[in-house]
Amino acid sequence: VPTQNNSANNVTPKLGFTWTNDDDNELLVYGHWARAYRSGMFNFRTSVTPEATDVEQHDSFELGLKSTSADGSLRVNAAIFRNDISDMVRETNVPDEENDAIRQDIVNTADATIQGIELDAMYLVNENLVLTAAVGLLDGEYNKVLHDLNGDGAVDDGDLSLDIPRLSDLTYNLGFTYEIPVADQGSISTRVNYNFRSEAAYNDSNTSVFSDLKMVDAGLTYTPNEGNWKVSIFGKNLTDTVVLGGITGLPPSLGGGYFAPMKKGRRYGIEFTYSM
Repeated sequence: VPTQNNSANNVTPKLGFTWTNDDDNELLVYGHWARAYRSGMFNFRTSVTPEATDVEQHDSFELGLKSTSADGSLRVNAAIFRNDISDMVRETNVPDEENDAIRQDIVNTADATIQGIELDAMYLVNENLVLTAAVGLLDGEYNKVLHDLNGDGAVDDGDLSLDIPRLSDLTYNLGFTYEIPVADQGSISTRVNYNFRSEAAYNDSNTSVFSDLKMVDAGLTYTPNEGNWKVSIFGKNLTDTVVLGGITGLPPSLGGGYFAPMKKGRRYGIEFTYSM
């Protein structure tokens, strides 16, 4: 039986700064650079002789701010970031025609850069109404490919042009919370959130793609002025959007096509909470 030894020693440094405009921290600016590693591993799922992967290295850069208005009614956070990844470790799932099965290989696939912007805000319109919003923009690309990602038998520009899996270009959410006093007995709080995620490749070969995701969640909570309890009625995924947990290609022996388990659709419920 072939044997292998693999070891590595790494240092994970981090350098950063923070700056505030006054003691109340109404404005805070920060930035940092950090280096991290994902240890190498042996691939015991492959149908060929297991081989050890190289260590994956991450260099992350982030610059951001956190701000609050003088009266506390508006809060805005923003960040711009960049991640340089060397020897990215991925678990690839490809049909194994020779053995009529799904082959899972843990390999170093590529060097890549992922960069983006995140922004979120909360605005207190009045003592009853709060508005929230957030948006994220991502851009990622391979700089160098180390593995045959599309299964054509070659490591070339066809692999280099593929999208990085699980990376959505755009995500955002909008929501509000509105609280209504109920005489002198308590209050009813209404919450509604809308979430969007753009399409993204599921696997490294880009043969499976997650569609756009649009979901609405809502809830209604009654909290009494006296007592340690509250009761809530909620609805999740009210648009009954299909949410897939994965999209894996199947070999002919398993009927071909794809295996795509789905997460729960539209749900309603009631929840009672009591605090001791």
